[in-house]
Amino acid sequence: MTRLSSIHPYPAMIANTLAISLAEKFAGPSARVLDPFCGTGRTLLAAAATGAQTVGVDVNPLACLITTAKAAHVRVDRLQRLLQRIPKAADRDVLPADQGNSMQLVAGRKVQWFSARVKAELKALLLWLNGLRLDEGERVLVAAIVSATVREVSYCRNDQWKLHRISLTARRRFSPSTWHVFARRLTSAIQELKIAPALPGSVNVIRGSSLELQRLLRRHDHHEKFDAVLTSPPYGDSRSTVQYGAMSGISLAVLRYLRHLDVEMMLGGEIDRNCLGGSIPRPSDVQSGLVEPRYWAGAQSNDARNRVAHFLHDLEVSCAQVSPVLRTGGTAVFVTSRRRVGGWRLHLDKFVVDAFESRKFSLQSATTRRIIMKVTPSTIDRSGRSSVGSHTGHAVRTMREEQVLVFKKD
Repeated sequence: MTRLSSIHPYPAMIANTLAISLAEKFAGPSARVLDPFCGTGRTLLAAAATGAQTVGVDVNPLACLITTAKAAHVRVDRLQRLLQRIPKAADRDVLPADQGNSMQLVAGRKVQWFSARVKAELKALLLWLNGLRLDEGERVLVAAIVSATVREVSYCRNDQWKLHRISLTARRRFSPSTWHVFARRLTSAIQELKIAPALPGSVNVIRGSSLELQRLLRRHDHHEKFDAVLTSPPYGDSRSTVQYGAMSGISLAVLRYLRHLDVEMMLGGEIDRNCLGGSIPRPSDVQSGLVEPRYWAGAQSNDARNRVAHFLHDLEVSCAQVSPVLRTGGTAVFVTSRRRVGGWRLHLDKFVVDAFESRKFSLQSATTRRIIMKVTPSTIDRSGRSSVGSHTGHAVRTMREEQVLVFKKD
Protein backbone atom coordinates (compact mmCIF):
# COMPACT_ATOMS: atom_id res chain seq x y z
CA MET A 1 0.00 0.00 0.00
CA THR A 2 1.09 3.56 -0.60
CA ARG A 3 1.39 5.89 2.39
CA LEU A 4 -1.98 6.73 4.05
CA SER A 5 -3.74 5.14 1.10
CA SER A 6 -7.12 4.88 2.84
CA ILE A 7 -7.24 8.33 4.43
CA HIS A 8 -9.88 9.56 1.97
CA PRO A 9 -12.47 7.92 -0.36
CA TYR A 10 -11.51 10.02 -3.39
CA PRO A 11 -12.86 8.58 -6.66
CA ALA A 12 -10.94 6.93 -9.53
CA MET A 13 -7.60 6.57 -7.75
CA ILE A 14 -4.95 4.51 -9.50
CA ALA A 15 -4.53 1.07 -7.94
CA ASN A 16 -1.90 0.91 -5.19
CA THR A 17 -0.29 -2.16 -6.72
CA LEU A 18 0.05 -0.46 -10.11
CA ALA A 19 1.44 2.77 -8.62
CA ILE A 20 4.04 0.83 -6.63
CA SER A 21 4.96 -1.35 -9.61
CA LEU A 22 5.49 1.65 -11.88
CA ALA A 23 7.49 3.51 -9.23
CA GLU A 24 9.77 0.54 -8.57
CA LYS A 25 10.45 0.20 -12.29
CA PHE A 26 10.76 3.82 -13.42
CA ALA A 27 11.64 5.87 -10.29
CA GLY A 28 14.44 5.51 -7.77
CA PRO A 29 16.82 7.55 -5.58
CA SER A 30 17.27 11.13 -6.87
CA ALA A 31 15.02 10.53 -9.90
CA ARG A 32 12.73 13.43 -10.79
CA VAL A 33 9.16 12.20 -11.30
CA LEU A 34 6.13 14.17 -12.50
CA ASP A 35 2.42 13.37 -12.39
CA PRO A 36 0.39 16.05 -14.24
CA PHE A 37 -2.91 14.44 -13.10
CA CYS A 38 -1.83 13.48 -9.60
CA GLY A 39 -5.23 13.27 -7.86
CA THR A 40 -4.56 12.17 -4.28
CA GLY A 41 -0.96 11.31 -5.05
CA ARG A 42 -0.63 7.55 -5.06
CA THR A 43 1.97 7.63 -7.86
CA LEU A 44 3.84 10.44 -6.08
CA LEU A 45 3.89 8.63 -2.73
CA ALA A 46 4.96 5.38 -4.40
CA ALA A 47 7.80 7.15 -6.24
CA ALA A 48 8.87 9.12 -3.15
CA ALA A 49 9.10 5.81 -1.27
CA THR A 50 11.90 4.84 -3.69
CA GLY A 51 13.77 8.08 -2.96
CA ALA A 52 12.49 10.05 -5.95
CA GLN A 53 11.88 13.80 -5.95
CA THR A 54 8.28 14.12 -7.14
CA VAL A 55 6.03 16.90 -8.38
CA GLY A 56 2.27 16.54 -8.84
CA VAL A 57 -0.26 18.83 -10.51
CA ASP A 58 -4.03 18.72 -10.14
CA VAL A 59 -6.89 21.16 -10.75
CA ASN A 60 -8.78 20.09 -7.61
CA PRO A 61 -7.74 21.89 -4.39
CA LEU A 62 -9.08 19.00 -2.33
CA ALA A 63 -6.93 16.45 -4.18
CA CYS A 64 -3.87 18.65 -3.62
CA LEU A 65 -4.72 18.90 0.08
CA ILE A 66 -5.07 15.13 0.46
CA THR A 67 -1.76 14.50 -1.31
CA THR A 68 -0.01 17.05 0.90
CA ALA A 69 -1.55 15.41 3.97
CA LYS A 70 -0.28 11.98 2.97
CA ALA A 71 3.28 13.29 2.70
CA ALA A 72 3.13 15.50 5.81
CA HIS A 73 5.64 15.03 8.61
CA VAL A 74 3.63 14.42 11.79
CA ARG A 75 4.35 12.96 15.20
CA VAL A 76 2.16 9.99 16.03
CA ASP A 77 2.31 10.68 19.76
CA ARG A 78 0.81 14.16 19.25
CA LEU A 79 -1.98 12.70 17.10
CA GLN A 80 -2.68 10.12 19.82
CA ARG A 81 -3.04 12.88 22.42
CA LEU A 82 -5.43 14.67 20.05
CA LEU A 83 -7.46 11.47 19.74
CA GLN A 84 -7.67 11.09 23.52
CA ARG A 85 -9.15 14.58 23.85
CA ILE A 86 -12.04 13.94 21.45
CA PRO A 87 -14.52 12.37 23.95
CA LYS A 88 -14.42 15.44 26.21
CA ALA A 89 -14.77 17.74 23.22
CA ALA A 90 -17.72 15.73 21.92
CA ASP A 91 -19.50 16.12 25.25
CA ARG A 92 -19.57 19.86 24.54
CA ASP A 93 -20.91 19.61 20.98
CA VAL A 94 -23.92 21.86 21.75
CA LEU A 95 -22.77 25.22 20.44
CA PRO A 96 -23.23 28.47 22.36
CA ALA A 97 -25.82 30.61 20.63
CA ASP A 98 -23.26 33.09 19.29
CA GLN A 99 -20.84 30.51 17.87
CA GLY A 100 -20.96 28.86 14.49
CA ASN A 101 -23.76 31.07 13.19
CA SER A 102 -21.56 32.49 10.43
CA MET A 103 -20.59 29.06 9.12
CA GLN A 104 -22.41 28.28 5.87
CA LEU A 105 -21.29 24.69 5.51
CA VAL A 106 -22.67 24.13 2.00
CA ALA A 107 -21.93 26.68 -0.71
CA GLY A 108 -23.83 26.90 -3.99
CA ARG A 109 -26.28 24.08 -3.16
CA LYS A 110 -30.07 24.40 -3.02
CA VAL A 111 -30.78 21.08 -1.31
CA GLN A 112 -29.79 19.85 2.13
CA TRP A 113 -26.67 17.69 2.32
CA PHE A 114 -26.49 17.42 6.12
CA SER A 115 -29.00 16.82 8.87
CA ALA A 116 -29.44 19.57 11.47
CA ARG A 117 -27.59 17.46 14.01
CA VAL A 118 -24.65 16.81 11.68
CA LYS A 119 -24.34 20.51 10.84
CA ALA A 120 -24.21 21.36 14.55
CA GLU A 121 -21.58 18.67 15.15
CA LEU A 122 -19.47 19.78 12.19
CA LYS A 123 -19.47 23.36 13.47
CA ALA A 124 -18.52 22.18 16.95
CA LEU A 125 -15.70 20.04 15.53
CA LEU A 126 -14.36 22.96 13.48
CA LEU A 127 -14.45 25.33 16.47
CA TRP A 128 -12.69 22.78 18.65
CA LEU A 129 -9.95 22.16 16.06
CA ASN A 130 -9.48 25.90 15.59
CA GLY A 131 -8.76 26.20 19.30
CA LEU A 132 -5.91 23.67 19.20
CA ARG A 133 -2.25 24.38 18.57
CA LEU A 134 -1.60 22.25 15.53
CA ASP A 135 1.58 22.50 13.50
CA GLU A 136 1.43 22.68 9.71
CA GLY A 137 1.67 18.93 9.12
CA GLU A 138 -0.94 18.11 11.74
CA ARG A 139 -3.28 20.78 10.41
CA VAL A 140 -3.27 19.49 6.84
CA LEU A 141 -3.61 15.85 7.96
CA VAL A 142 -6.54 16.73 10.22
CA ALA A 143 -8.12 18.70 7.36
CA ALA A 144 -7.98 15.65 5.09
CA ILE A 145 -9.63 13.56 7.81
CA VAL A 146 -12.31 16.23 8.28
CA SER A 147 -12.98 16.13 4.53
CA ALA A 148 -13.40 12.35 4.59
CA THR A 149 -15.67 12.74 7.62
CA VAL A 150 -17.80 15.30 5.76
CA ARG A 151 -18.20 12.80 2.93
CA GLU A 152 -19.31 10.04 5.31
CA VAL A 153 -21.80 12.05 7.36
CA SER A 154 -23.40 13.79 4.36
CA TYR A 155 -26.48 12.56 2.50
CA CYS A 156 -24.31 11.63 -0.49
CA ARG A 157 -24.60 8.10 -1.79
CA ASN A 158 -21.64 5.92 -0.95
CA ASP A 159 -21.08 4.54 -4.47
CA GLN A 160 -19.04 7.68 -5.23
CA TRP A 161 -20.51 8.04 -8.70
CA LYS A 162 -21.39 11.69 -9.27
CA LEU A 163 -23.30 13.50 -6.53
CA HIS A 164 -26.65 11.94 -5.68
CA ARG A 165 -28.42 11.98 -2.34
CA ILE A 166 -29.63 8.89 -0.57
CA SER A 167 -33.39 8.43 -0.63
CA LEU A 168 -35.77 10.37 1.60
CA THR A 169 -36.48 7.22 3.61
CA ALA A 170 -32.74 6.62 4.07
CA ARG A 171 -32.19 10.26 5.06
CA ARG A 172 -34.80 9.97 7.81
CA ARG A 173 -33.01 6.93 9.22
CA PHE A 174 -29.50 8.34 8.72
CA SER A 175 -28.04 9.38 12.08
CA PRO A 176 -24.23 9.31 12.06
CA SER A 177 -22.09 10.82 14.81
CA THR A 178 -19.63 13.29 13.29
CA TRP A 179 -17.34 12.97 16.30
CA HIS A 180 -17.29 9.18 16.13
CA VAL A 181 -16.57 9.17 12.40
CA PHE A 182 -13.76 11.71 12.84
CA ALA A 183 -12.28 9.71 15.73
CA ARG A 184 -12.46 6.44 13.78
CA ARG A 185 -10.76 7.96 10.74
CA LEU A 186 -8.08 9.61 12.88
CA THR A 187 -7.48 6.27 14.60
CA SER A 188 -7.07 4.58 11.24
CA ALA A 189 -4.55 7.21 10.11
CA ILE A 190 -2.58 6.79 13.33
CA GLN A 191 -2.44 3.02 12.86
CA GLU A 192 -1.14 3.45 9.31
CA LEU A 193 1.46 6.01 10.37
CA LYS A 194 2.76 3.73 13.12
CA ILE A 195 3.98 1.22 10.54
CA ALA A 196 4.74 3.64 7.69
CA PRO A 197 8.46 4.22 7.09
CA ALA A 198 9.73 7.74 6.57
CA LEU A 199 9.70 8.90 2.96
CA PRO A 200 13.25 9.03 1.59
CA GLY A 201 12.08 11.18 -1.32
CA SER A 202 9.97 14.33 -1.52
CA VAL A 203 6.46 15.25 -2.63
CA ASN A 204 5.58 18.68 -4.01
CA VAL A 205 2.04 19.51 -5.14
CA ILE A 206 0.90 22.34 -7.41
CA ARG A 207 -2.73 23.37 -7.80
CA GLY A 208 -3.34 24.03 -11.50
CA SER A 209 -4.18 22.61 -14.90
CA SER A 210 -2.07 20.29 -17.02
CA LEU A 211 -3.08 22.52 -19.94
CA GLU A 212 -0.65 25.08 -18.48
CA LEU A 213 1.92 22.61 -17.19
CA GLN A 214 5.09 24.36 -18.40
CA ARG A 215 4.02 27.73 -17.01
CA LEU A 216 3.04 26.21 -13.66
CA LEU A 217 6.38 24.43 -13.29
CA ARG A 218 8.36 27.58 -14.12
CA ARG A 219 6.28 29.65 -11.70
CA HIS A 220 7.06 27.20 -8.91
CA ASP A 221 10.79 27.06 -9.79
CA HIS A 222 10.80 23.54 -11.22
CA HIS A 223 13.14 24.27 -14.11
CA GLU A 224 15.02 20.97 -14.30
CA LYS A 225 13.60 18.36 -16.66
CA PHE A 226 12.06 15.17 -15.32
CA ASP A 227 13.33 11.61 -15.65
CA ALA A 228 9.86 10.06 -15.68
CA VAL A 229 6.20 10.98 -16.01
CA LEU A 230 3.88 8.52 -14.26
CA THR A 231 0.21 9.38 -14.58
CA SER A 232 -3.35 8.30 -15.22
CA PRO A 233 -5.33 11.09 -16.90
CA PRO A 234 -9.14 11.25 -16.65
CA TYR A 235 -10.89 8.75 -18.90
CA GLY A 236 -13.44 11.32 -20.06
CA ASP A 237 -14.74 14.82 -19.44
CA SER A 238 -15.73 15.57 -15.87
CA ARG A 239 -19.36 16.34 -16.70
CA SER A 240 -20.14 12.81 -17.83
CA THR A 241 -17.65 10.73 -15.84
CA VAL A 242 -16.68 11.05 -12.19
CA GLN A 243 -17.47 14.75 -11.59
CA TYR A 244 -14.55 15.20 -9.22
CA GLY A 245 -15.79 18.64 -8.22
CA ALA A 246 -19.21 17.63 -6.89
CA MET A 247 -18.33 16.15 -3.51
CA SER A 248 -15.08 18.11 -3.40
CA GLY A 249 -17.02 21.38 -3.40
CA ILE A 250 -19.06 20.26 -0.40
CA SER A 251 -15.92 19.25 1.52
CA LEU A 252 -14.13 22.49 0.62
CA ALA A 253 -17.11 24.54 1.83
CA VAL A 254 -16.56 23.00 5.27
CA LEU A 255 -12.75 23.09 5.24
CA ARG A 256 -12.67 26.84 4.56
CA TYR A 257 -13.58 27.38 8.22
CA LEU A 258 -10.42 25.68 9.49
CA ARG A 259 -7.97 28.37 10.55
CA HIS A 260 -4.53 28.70 8.94
CA LEU A 261 -5.34 26.12 6.29
CA ASP A 262 -3.95 27.00 2.88
CA VAL A 263 -6.68 25.53 0.66
CA GLU A 264 -8.50 27.29 -2.16
CA MET A 265 -12.30 27.38 -1.97
CA MET A 266 -13.83 26.28 -5.26
CA LEU A 267 -17.38 25.23 -6.05
CA GLY A 268 -17.92 21.84 -7.64
CA GLY A 269 -18.91 23.25 -11.02
CA GLU A 270 -15.79 25.38 -11.14
CA ILE A 271 -13.56 22.38 -10.46
CA ASP A 272 -15.27 20.31 -13.16
CA ARG A 273 -15.00 23.14 -15.70
CA ASN A 274 -11.24 23.18 -15.17
CA CYS A 275 -10.87 19.46 -15.86
CA LEU A 276 -10.12 18.16 -19.35
CA GLY A 277 -13.09 18.89 -21.62
CA GLY A 278 -14.86 20.48 -18.67
CA SER A 279 -16.09 23.67 -20.27
CA ILE A 280 -19.13 23.61 -22.54
CA PRO A 281 -17.81 24.23 -26.07
CA ARG A 282 -19.49 25.46 -29.21
CA PRO A 283 -18.91 23.27 -32.27
CA SER A 284 -16.52 25.88 -33.69
CA ASP A 285 -14.41 25.91 -30.51
CA VAL A 286 -12.80 22.51 -31.00
CA GLN A 287 -11.07 20.56 -33.72
CA SER A 288 -13.65 17.98 -34.74
CA GLY A 289 -10.96 16.38 -36.90
CA LEU A 290 -9.48 14.92 -33.71
CA VAL A 291 -12.46 12.56 -33.52
CA GLU A 292 -11.26 9.93 -35.96
CA PRO A 293 -13.28 6.71 -36.21
CA ARG A 294 -10.34 4.74 -34.81
CA TYR A 295 -10.66 6.76 -31.59
CA TRP A 296 -14.45 7.06 -31.45
CA ALA A 297 -16.92 5.77 -34.04
CA GLY A 298 -19.91 7.95 -33.20
CA ALA A 299 -21.64 9.65 -36.11
CA GLN A 300 -21.51 13.36 -36.89
CA SER A 301 -25.06 13.62 -35.57
CA ASN A 302 -24.20 11.97 -32.23
CA ASP A 303 -24.94 14.37 -29.36
CA ALA A 304 -21.68 13.38 -27.64
CA ARG A 305 -19.41 14.20 -30.58
CA ASN A 306 -18.68 17.79 -29.61
CA ARG A 307 -17.99 16.76 -26.02
CA VAL A 308 -15.59 14.03 -27.16
CA ALA A 309 -13.81 16.45 -29.49
CA HIS A 310 -13.36 19.00 -26.72
CA PHE A 311 -11.99 16.39 -24.32
CA LEU A 312 -9.55 15.02 -26.91
CA HIS A 313 -8.43 18.55 -27.74
CA ASP A 314 -7.56 19.18 -24.09
CA LEU A 315 -5.84 15.81 -23.77
CA GLU A 316 -3.78 16.61 -26.87
CA VAL A 317 -2.71 19.93 -25.32
CA SER A 318 -1.74 18.14 -22.11
CA CYS A 319 0.42 15.65 -24.02
CA ALA A 320 2.07 18.57 -25.80
CA GLN A 321 2.81 20.18 -22.42
CA VAL A 322 4.40 16.97 -21.07
CA SER A 323 6.86 16.53 -23.94
CA PRO A 324 9.18 19.52 -23.30
CA VAL A 325 9.50 18.92 -19.55
CA LEU A 326 10.76 15.33 -19.92
CA ARG A 327 14.45 14.78 -20.61
CA THR A 328 15.66 12.97 -23.71
CA GLY A 329 15.72 9.27 -22.91
CA GLY A 330 13.14 9.75 -20.18
CA THR A 331 10.05 7.59 -19.69
CA ALA A 332 6.40 8.59 -19.87
CA VAL A 333 3.81 6.15 -18.55
CA PHE A 334 0.13 6.86 -19.22
CA VAL A 335 -2.58 4.60 -17.78
CA THR A 336 -5.74 4.92 -19.89
CA SER A 337 -9.01 3.11 -20.46
CA ARG A 338 -11.83 2.83 -22.98
CA ARG A 339 -15.03 4.25 -21.56
CA ARG A 340 -18.29 4.39 -23.48
CA VAL A 341 -19.49 7.81 -24.67
CA GLY A 342 -22.62 8.33 -26.73
CA GLY A 343 -22.93 4.57 -27.22
CA TRP A 344 -19.37 4.10 -28.57
CA ARG A 345 -16.05 3.23 -27.00
CA LEU A 346 -13.54 6.05 -26.72
CA HIS A 347 -10.13 4.48 -27.41
CA LEU A 348 -7.92 6.77 -25.37
CA ASP A 349 -4.98 4.41 -25.65
CA LYS A 350 -4.85 4.82 -29.44
CA PHE A 351 -5.19 8.58 -29.12
CA VAL A 352 -2.39 8.87 -26.56
CA VAL A 353 -0.08 6.64 -28.61
CA ASP A 354 -0.58 8.83 -31.69
CA ALA A 355 -0.15 12.03 -29.64
CA PHE A 356 3.22 10.94 -28.26
CA GLU A 357 4.57 9.22 -31.36
CA SER A 358 3.95 12.45 -33.29
CA ARG A 359 6.30 14.13 -30.79
CA LYS A 360 9.21 11.73 -31.29
CA PHE A 361 8.35 9.33 -28.50
CA SER A 362 8.63 5.60 -29.13
CA LEU A 363 6.12 3.17 -27.62
CA GLN A 364 8.05 0.67 -25.50
CA SER A 365 5.12 -1.43 -24.31
CA ALA A 366 1.34 -1.48 -24.15
CA THR A 367 -0.24 -3.87 -21.67
CA THR A 368 -3.82 -4.42 -20.55
CA ARG A 369 -4.83 -5.08 -16.96
CA ARG A 370 -8.16 -5.55 -15.24
CA ILE A 371 -9.31 -2.57 -13.22
CA ILE A 372 -8.95 -3.66 -9.60
CA MET A 373 -9.57 -1.61 -6.46
CA LYS A 374 -10.43 1.54 -8.38
CA VAL A 375 -13.68 3.27 -7.49
CA THR A 376 -15.54 3.34 -10.79
CA PRO A 377 -18.83 1.61 -11.60
CA SER A 378 -18.79 -1.35 -13.98
CA THR A 379 -22.21 -0.34 -15.30
CA ILE A 380 -24.30 2.82 -15.34
CA ASP A 381 -27.93 3.56 -16.07
CA ARG A 382 -29.32 6.15 -18.51
CA SER A 383 -28.94 9.00 -16.01
CA GLY A 384 -25.26 8.23 -15.55
CA ARG A 385 -25.71 6.73 -12.08
CA SER A 386 -24.04 3.56 -10.96
CA SER A 387 -26.47 0.78 -11.80
CA VAL A 388 -25.32 -1.51 -9.02
CA GLY A 389 -28.56 -2.85 -7.62
CA SER A 390 -30.56 -1.07 -10.33
CA HIS A 391 -33.57 -2.78 -11.81
CA THR A 392 -34.24 -0.29 -14.59
CA GLY A 393 -33.10 -2.68 -17.31
CA HIS A 394 -31.02 0.08 -18.94
CA ALA A 395 -27.58 -0.76 -17.56
CA VAL A 396 -24.61 -0.06 -19.85
CA ARG A 397 -21.20 -1.65 -19.29
CA THR A 398 -18.44 0.86 -18.76
CA MET A 399 -14.80 0.08 -17.99
CA ARG A 400 -13.40 -3.27 -16.94
CA GLU A 401 -9.81 -2.91 -18.17
CA GLU A 402 -7.14 -0.26 -18.46
CA GLN A 403 -4.12 0.08 -20.71
CA VAL A 404 -0.63 0.85 -19.42
CA LEU A 405 1.35 2.68 -22.11
CA VAL A 406 5.11 3.12 -21.71
CA PHE A 407 6.94 5.61 -23.95
CA LYS A 408 10.57 6.65 -24.30
CA LYS A 409 11.49 10.15 -25.40
CA ASP A 410 13.90 9.77 -28.34
